[in-house]
Amino acid sequence: MARHLHHHPSLELHGTDIDAAAVRWCRQNLCGHFQRNEYGKPLQYEDDTFDVVLAIAVFPHMNLEDQAFYMAEVKRVVKPGGTLLLTLKGWHRRSELSHEERELFDSGLPVVREPLYSTQRYCLAYHPHEFAAGVMAPGFKLLLSVPVGSEDTGQDAYIYAREKCTGNP
Repeated sequence: MARHLHHHPSLELHGTDIDAAAVRWCRQNLCGHFQRNEYGKPLQYEDDTFDVVLAIAVFPHMNLEDQAFYMAEVKRVVKPGGTLLLTLKGWHRRSELSHEERELFDSGLPVVREPLYSTQRYCLAYHPHEFAAGVMAPGFKLLLSVPVGSEDTGQDAYIYAREKCTGNP
């Protein structure tokens, strides 16, 4: 994704990944600010930093505990009213699941294969729309979902807005 955005004149591009080789490649080949994030550690950005965060093919490689941790981190760094675009393995990828996994998925719950390998390619998470729309992104409002919105990954795309603070200071 960064390859397509790094020359856009009105963007200040930042990227973070746990994969040191991916970060190194971005630093050598793209305009922007790229850093490595250690597994299980908070993102290295201040609160309310970004107007837009993209998480393409990120959460489908995490167990549920890591998904919750990093979703809270995403919420922390997205400005109130800001936008989150993420992709998830959804209905289109349901055929990859076993019969037992499909039953769980069809009940509205996510399925995670190889959760001990969270954040690695071996860990595969599948999210039914009900979960993605109602549970996946606390503190965000779902604006749009597009089945197979990421054609190259075969993943569903979800666009959320971070809820603005409504309480008294």
